[in-house]
Amino acid sequence: MNKSIIICLICSMALSMPYASFAQGRIVRPSKQQTEQTQTAVPKQENPQRAEPPKKTIKQQVSRDEYGICQDQIVDLGLSVKWAGWNIGASAPEQPGQIFGWGDPSGQETVADESKYPSMNPPKNICGDPRYDMATANWGKPWQLPSVQEMEELLYKCEWEYTQYKGYKGYKITGPNGNAIFLPYTPIRRAVYDNNEKRYSKLVTNASPEKLLYYVGELAAGFSVQLLEVWSSPKLSAENKEATKNQNQVSSGVTLKALPRLSVAAQTSKKTSSTSGPEKPQSKKIGFGYFRYEAFPVRAVYVQ
Repeated sequence: MNKSIIICLICSMALSMPYASFAQGRIVRPSKQQTEQTQTAVPKQENPQRAEPPKKTIKQQVSRDEYGICQDQIVDLGLSVKWAGWNIGASAPEQPGQIFGWGDPSGQETVADESKYPSMNPPKNICGDPRYDMATANWGKPWQLPSVQEMEELLYKCEWEYTQYKGYKGYKITGPNGNAIFLPYTPIRRAVYDNNEKRYSKLVTNASPEKLLYYVGELAAGFSVQLLEVWSSPKLSAENKEATKNQNQVSSGVTLKALPRLSVAAQTSKKTSSTSGPEKPQSKKIGFGYFRYEAFPVRAVYVQ
């Protein structure tokens, strides 16, 4: 009797306990919480790959005014190099800036002595040389004077239009990609022939020249200076003068002279009314034969 009671008690205790051990095995009764976790568990992925965010395309912002002239210091015209938006010594496209004797970054030499610019046997190419290159010395690298090839790109691969821009006459130059810069007429310093000394020894500053003259960084044969040279002879009617006040483009005749010291007749094309738009240069060349002690403006290129 007592044994039966004892066996019943042992069985009741075994059923009420979380687990009981019999022989070498183990019987485990899982709890309700453990069952739910097993049903909702998600297997982990080995070496998960994160999706890369899409790459952003960065477009260079070009600042243009209402006349289509770029207002940035570095302008991409779609050529092999970028061009400055304004002259050395200026801070806006229409400003003339400073004029320099050849190889004189200070712009302070005013003596008609070629040994000062920079010597009697100067290097024929000063592009990027901070000792002599007026652009590199004033703005630092990679700014420099344009080479003949780079200036010819500007001449032959771009559209040139004579215009009046913010009160200054000059040329709007539009590159293959549609961006445009303005090249203003500037004061220049020229040598005048002295009959007594029988040479070009007098230096005269012309504040309102009729030529557009800009430096190239390479000398021609005989150490003569090469320049971009554009000749313009606009004849403005009363209507054109009014259009000039409104910053509209006006018509002109244009020619280029290869040898400025020779008596070359200026070629002028037919004048048109202000409504037909500006005329383009009839020919484009790099002029040569200038003295190193004469002074002209600098439009730099950005070479990387």
